[in-house]
Amino acid sequence: MSLLGFNGNTGFLLKVSASGISDKIPDEYLDIIVILGLVLVGLIAVMGVLSIIKLFILLTKGMYKKDDVSREAVPMPLAEYAGQRKAYNTVNDPQLVAVITAALMASMEEVPADGLVIRSIRKK
Repeated sequence: MSLLGFNGNTGFLLKVSASGISDKIPDEYLDIIVILGLVLVGLIAVMGVLSIIKLFILLTKGMYKKDDVSREAVPMPLAEYAGQRKAYNTVNDPQLVAVITAALMASMEEVPADGLVIRSIRKK
């Protein structure tokens, strides 16, 4: 690559040859570097747009509150909670036993001795 330079002592234009980094790197590699740079700029732009959207959401979040009543959780004493809780016997629940058995058999992919074959498990 050659450039024109100015010699301050003589006042003449000089032809100066300069070998820059682009002369040492093949054109294919320069193309890759330019493309990667463009991808980086694009990702930074997308990140900026998402940050602006997030800021907009945070700013408008307070405008549309339905009520201004503060809802603080009031702790319930443990003794009262224990009295309200119903005891549930999971050992004698046939549906729960059937679901667990079906899941185990489906995961093992084996046919048990009693001939129970699970075709499918559907959630209702």
